Amino acid sequence: KFDKLKRSVGDARKSVLSIKGAIAGVSGAIAAQQIIAYADAWTATTNQLRLVTSSTDELTSTQERLFQLAQNTRSSLEGTIDLYSKLARTTGDLGLSQSELLQITTTVNQAIQASGAPAASAEAALVQLGQGLAAGALRGEELNSVMEQTPRLARAIADGMGISIGALREFGAEGALTAETVTKALLSQ
Repeated sequence: KFDKLKRSVGDARKSVLSIKGAIAGVSGAIAAQQIIAYADAWTATTNQLRLVTSSTDELTSTQERLFQLAQNTRSSLEGTIDLYSKLARTTGDLGLSQSELLQITTTVNQAIQASGAPAASAEAALVQLGQGLAAGALRGEELNSVMEQTPRLARAIADGMGISIGALREFGAEGALTAETVTKALLSQ
């Protein structure tokens, strides 16, 4: 009986060690996949910033400042870099400085956080904001998306212009929410 018990304990110990080995292998594979995913995300965001910066020094400085901005606003780094890049591309003809773009990015991140919008809604609103700015004016579907999905961002634009939310719709319908007007409003917040 003692030998049977001893063998059973030995078999149980081997099973536990096998399970531990399997768990370690799976954990290692998952960790490797996460490292690859992080590397891919870093490469993608770095490439986005390369498109809107003019030198390696500016790229490095912008990455550092955006990292800090994401930390300060409790936003994802990837989303923050994507927002900054979109703003830089869509407002390029306005001659905004890096500092001004960072200030707008901060304002937008803070407004999105204050809105409490789910990530998908916030992303949709940012896409619409970018499209509106790229088209030269925020109106129609783009404005509706920003107002419905990120109400605090709409409030920041209205406050920056010194108007009510209701007037924001009217300004949008008239085409008065130009890229310049919206960026100036966000800069003032």
